[in-house]
Amino acid sequence: MDNGLWRPVCCESVSLLVKYLYRKSLFCKNIEIYLERNDVVYKENEKLFNIAEYLLEDCNLRKGRQDKVAVYYRSEVYTYIELNEKANQYANYLVSKGIPKGNRIGIYLYSSPHFVALFLGAIKAGIIPVLINTKMNCKEVLHIMESTRCVFLFADKRLKSNLSNFNGRQAQKIIMDYEEQTGKMQKEFNAHMTKKEDEAFIIFTSGSSGKPKGVVHRQVAIKHCIESYGVNILQSEETDIFYSPSQLSYAMGLGINLYFPFAVGASAVLQENDDLYSVLDNLRKYPVTKFFAVPSVYKYLDWLIPEGENPFRNSKICLAAGEALPRYLYDVWENRFKKSIYQSYGMTETLFAIVADCDHKKALGLPVLGYQVDIVDELGRKVDTGQEGEITVTGDSVMMAYWENESQTKKVLRDSTFFTGDRGYLDEEGLLWYIGRNKDMFKRNGEWQSVNPIEENILSNTSIMETAVVLEIDKQGNNKLVAYVAIQYDRSYKEVFSGIKEQFLIQGMHNYIPDRWVVLAEIPKGTTGKTDRNQLKQEIPVYVVDNDELEI
Repeated sequence: MDNGLWRPVCCESVSLLVKYLYRKSLFCKNIEIYLERNDVVYKENEKLFNIAEYLLEDCNLRKGRQDKVAVYYRSEVYTYIELNEKANQYANYLVSKGIPKGNRIGIYLYSSPHFVALFLGAIKAGIIPVLINTKMNCKEVLHIMESTRCVFLFADKRLKSNLSNFNGRQAQKIIMDYEEQTGKMQKEFNAHMTKKEDEAFIIFTSGSSGKPKGVVHRQVAIKHCIESYGVNILQSEETDIFYSPSQLSYAMGLGINLYFPFAVGASAVLQENDDLYSVLDNLRKYPVTKFFAVPSVYKYLDWLIPEGENPFRNSKICLAAGEALPRYLYDVWENRFKKSIYQSYGMTETLFAIVADCDHKKALGLPVLGYQVDIVDELGRKVDTGQEGEITVTGDSVMMAYWENESQTKKVLRDSTFFTGDRGYLDEEGLLWYIGRNKDMFKRNGEWQSVNPIEENILSNTSIMETAVVLEIDKQGNNKLVAYVAIQYDRSYKEVFSGIKEQFLIQGMHNYIPDRWVVLAEIPKGTTGKTDRNQLKQEIPVYVVDNDELEI
């Protein structure tokens, strides 16, 4: 029995079958669905596969999309034939440098066509790209270079100051004139035919649960995400324009801005920074049909977009990922822009989302076709429907391992099943309900609590831009629930906090009211844009008030 996941037949009967199986959350890895086109049964070669050749040549050039726009970047456009030629030039350049297949190179670039071409060109040459976040400092970049033993580091010239501490030997590995060097190379290259189970690339976690870890993904991982999420959930089409302010060095950015659009010959908008005004400018400039962002971006866009303007008028789907989406934002988007925001749930270790929001309940949604999602107890045993436990996932996009970190790999990966460290439960309809991170759960007044409902309630106040709730220990050794917030400056802090406290009491959530409120200029973020809870106490507060001081 073949264990691949095949694209569904474009006919009514199989479409209904897929929808039925999806609604019932069945694990369909072992179901073979063949494509019947002109009476020819198509089946892929299971042994040899190169994801870069697949995305550029199989999905586009061999389908006559040479002149189709692949990327919008600044005021420029790049077609699929241009990107393929540039990827081939990078592949030839890497080979000319004598880099053996299976070795690694670092990519320390802003999102750009050169990032795309280098990433795909390296994979074509059988070389493993290591994606390094541009927000990482010199020490972090150097650690990644040394731990992954990268042969070279391709770095943007604008990031030169971040690499000032590289010594002579290390500095020799840095390549900043990559545009000039690769421009001299041949534009043809025969891709190295790797196997589906071979290492393809390394991408780093956000570090929100500790030090960033290098996640090793296989050649087949991207294709699995395309066939599970891109086909069945996004229903991607050639006419789509994808856009996410997330960088290509993030798992979400890599999917939205590269492999999902490339898989169907669609277009992507690339943005070098995460400036919110640039996000709004791009939404105004391009008729984006599929938009993806972390929840805080939606919050700020609601604040930035003038009343009466709708930059989402062309959008078929707005997706939120990375952190829990406050439920009130659903209503805001539907009322203001007549669009729905869909929450997705996934992580760097699964490459993209494994659960899709389908009905806007408080549940995360249904497991995506091609993934097995279970709830297990402390011993790893499956629990009954409705019972809480740790969320686990099995599927072809689950990572191979953490790079040379056997102890951490063994903690989370058991027989190809990934233990997420998140708590939740599955209901009778197969919907996954999220409770919170194991490490973010705490006991207060004898009751186990998660920060999620607390943060959601705080964010429902329109004066609050961002929040992060943590449990801290004061000088007397007492546990204190502290709410860090970024707030609009034209508001009275005490008045805002008193209103939120009253809302907690009205909803019968008196045990969830923070003991202390701390106003920050902004909530600190990690390299991928997620809240960095470990950094909160290091920030200089703008204002601090205890709950006992608030009047209702």
